[in-house]
Amino acid sequence: MTRNLETTVEIDADISRVWQTLSQLEQFKHWNTATYFDKEAVLGSRQMMHVKLLGVWLAVPVKIESYNQEKGLRWQGGIPRFFTGSHYFKLQSRDTNKTLLIQGEDFQGALVPVLLPLLKKSLHSLYLGMNKDLKKYCEKT
Repeated sequence: MTRNLETTVEIDADISRVWQTLSQLEQFKHWNTATYFDKEAVLGSRQMMHVKLLGVWLAVPVKIESYNQEKGLRWQGGIPRFFTGSHYFKLQSRDTNKTLLIQGEDFQGALVPVLLPLLKKSLHSLYLGMNKDLKKYCEKT
């Protein structure tokens, strides 16, 4: 069973500026208040993502699945067959200086019907906060 949670935000910056910020995972800690990574993204690599969820910092091992401006950024983590999330960011150019950011996650596994209802509100807030942080950073610099 797959379930999806998705958010969007329009950013007053061109798509290359937004991609430059989003694609530098090791720089997340400079603009993102709830997520950071230990190192740069490399397609297919595994690394540790740190996320503040329900007021607690969690270390989650993830694998980078997609990493380019056209396809966006996507990573997957979780416990296979039980509860996994494939988190993504997609960018769409709106005009010369506007970008639509689509952020979401596809959840799969036997425990999704039990765990997702418990986490949905917190995850939605986390995504909205990340959208706000990215928008603020890209529009400021």
